[in-house]
Amino acid sequence: MTLYLDVLFIENLVINFFLLKAVTVLLRLQCKNIRLLVGAFVGGIYVVAMVLWPDRIFFRFSSKVLLSVVIVIISFQPQSIKTFLKTLVVFLMSTFVLAGILVALDSTYTGVQIGNVLVAFLLLVMIFLLLREWIMKKYKNCEYHIRIWYSQQNITIPGIVDTGNFLMEPMTHTPVIIVEMKALELFLPEDMISIIKTGQWTEQKEERPVEDWQLRIRYIPYNTLDQKCQVMTGFAPDYVDIWGGDLPEVRKKAVIGFSKNRLSKGNAFKALINPTLME
Repeated sequence: MTLYLDVLFIENLVINFFLLKAVTVLLRLQCKNIRLLVGAFVGGIYVVAMVLWPDRIFFRFSSKVLLSVVIVIISFQPQSIKTFLKTLVVFLMSTFVLAGILVALDSTYTGVQIGNVLVAFLLLVMIFLLLREWIMKKYKNCEYHIRIWYSQQNITIPGIVDTGNFLMEPMTHTPVIIVEMKALELFLPEDMISIIKTGQWTEQKEERPVEDWQLRIRYIPYNTLDQKCQVMTGFAPDYVDIWGGDLPEVRKKAVIGFSKNRLSKGNAFKALINPTLME
């Protein structure tokens, strides 16, 4: 049987990362993903060392417990003995539960490398979480400007990158920028603003050609914090320009989603930028 150390390391890195992530969820801990990655990295190196030096101390139970202690300290930096012990116990229990699940899956789906499929999926999720954290750190508290172009006219409004806004227009998968509706009232057609405020189309007594702005109306589904599905009204501009911080002016395709509420108390910003537009 051929054993690839790089594959073994990546598998354990990914599994350890999500074990640590599970601990943060179960105990409601605030911890950076990069610290979890460092802790998972230590666990991956340990497994590789077990393969390279099979007769050494690495296989002892006491050594594995010590490894768990080191991983917990690196990943969570517990501030008290009580917090440390609770975190360590939950981490060990999560490890045993995951090991049992993997054994059950392997015995149930014989001939299918279900463990490899699971690791591959978790790897993609891990990359997404780390990328999101990197974006949050890079663009946090940076002020940006958004120039919205529509019908050869434009308006510029201040905005910030919102790492919680990954909304996409469902038909075209275009990123959504959430903008205060009040900021665009004098820029967009009066009929469009009326429809967005009332949520109803004005009845026409006589047939008239469809206007351009009517074709640009978009409906964007989203989930609230209590997991209720709602629909945000928006429109598709010609394009938007974004610049500010260390970002030069770039032109992007985006959908503008309307917020009927004020986005900042002091009017510091009036738009929430989708992080994917910063790539």
